[in-house]
Amino acid sequence: MDPAVLNKAAGAAGEVLGMLNRDGRLADDTTNAASAALSQESFQLGRSLKITGDLWYSQMTTLIQACHRIEQSLTASADGHRLNENDNEMRMADISKYFQ
Repeated sequence: MDPAVLNKAAGAAGEVLGMLNRDGRLADDTTNAASAALSQESFQLGRSLKITGDLWYSQMTTLIQACHRIEQSLTASADGHRLNENDNEMRMADISKYFQ
């Protein structure tokens, strides 16, 4: 496994995470304001909009957390592979001393 590829994938997950944090939260304030205004005027749509906004927020939070975990896991895997490769190279160098 190439650690550079894992790091590149981790970077992509980080980019998606950033976009979700930025763009996925755009509707939060306006949805809450609209649901409050509609509810204040006794429209049932206000309650439904609140439920929809809460569900959206929950789903975005779950997706953001998943992207964060993916980014961390890929970075940790890349670091682990790099350490294993370095360890293997050192052991092979030690073994090769006996065959010179």
